[in-house]
Amino acid sequence: MSSCSTTPPMRAVRSPLIMARWCASPTGTVTGDTKNLALARATQPWALALDADEEVSPALRADIAEFFQRTDRERFAGARFPRKVWFIDRWILHGDWYPDYCVRLFHRSRARWGGGEFVHEKVETDGPVATLSGDLHHYSFPSLSSHVAKIIPFAICLWPGRRRAADVSPSPLPCSGPAGAFFALT
Repeated sequence: MSSCSTTPPMRAVRSPLIMARWCASPTGTVTGDTKNLALARATQPWALALDADEEVSPALRADIAEFFQRTDRERFAGARFPRKVWFIDRWILHGDWYPDYCVRLFHRSRARWGGGEFVHEKVETDGPVATLSGDLHHYSFPSLSSHVAKIIPFAICLWPGRRRAADVSPSPLPCSGPAGAFFALT
């Protein structure tokens, strides 16, 4: 059974509840395998994939509704839109943080989750992707402590792969290993 609090509300509204083995990465995050299992069990041709800390803005909701009114929508394998991150007490609207375009609306027969081994899974499609302008709100870091709690396990998992990929000797950063990865990722 699920140890989170989603099971009772789902049963209350008679939403289908499928229990499956959790495919978690070493960081405890959901992997692409788990997300692909969910896609295989979905009943509609199109999927909108959201994380628990994300919400569709009113503008994005309108864009998605408009997308489904398009007569050419079936030529697209999916749609991407900017993800806007809430960091502690403000929206981050610059750098690599915004606009962070991601495919989250897609035709299930033409897309699947792939990408990172531990984190940053992404939807991979077999055809063109439409671009919508409304924002997906991502409330991933409500406090500094939540940022530190999330980034350190990611850094520990990502550090060996990044070091191998760069084929470098010891880090030029003042500190190395997971701590160095932490500073390189932030």
